[in-house]
Amino acid sequence: MDKTILFQFQSKEARPNLKGIADKYTFSVDSIDLDYGIIETDSGEGLYTVLVDAQAAKQIEVYLAHHPHHPAEAIFSNPGIEPI
Repeated sequence: MDKTILFQFQSKEARPNLKGIADKYTFSVDSIDLDYGIIETDSGEGLYTVLVDAQAAKQIEVYLAHHPHHPAEAIFSNPGIEPI
């Protein structure tokens, strides 16, 4: 994966799965970084984060623009980490 973004989403499922995420937000499972996986970011709110390629951002933005969603569901940059 070249350029990647972080996508935080809400799931009512106890353990969301990659295919379900990709299907709901209309992007390919191949867009998800499998090594990163699904990270729970707020158990109380059911928020999770995945790392996806930048192409998936377009589909996610369209979905979020046309569907009600949790205020924390959003795309975040994934800046590179360089040694000092």
